[in-house]
Amino acid sequence: MLDRQLMNDGKEQLYGTQARGYNGQPPFVWPIQNPAQVNQRRRQAGFKDTVEENAAVLGVAYKVLTLGDVAKMPK
Repeated sequence: MLDRQLMNDGKEQLYGTQARGYNGQPPFVWPIQNPAQVNQRRRQAGFKDTVEENAAVLGVAYKVLTLGDVAKMPK
């Protein structure tokens, strides 16, 4: 729920649980705070899978994006 709220507020998520798509484009994992540490954060929070594995379950190829990248996407 925290990640969803952060995404809806236009902020980076903590755990990489949320994906979104714009204008018929393929969905993407919403930007994550300090993405180099996300899998460590996920393990500490009790997640069994990595952000990459979670993205695959969502049908999305994980790619590190910034809020600036998202701002440039057509909406």
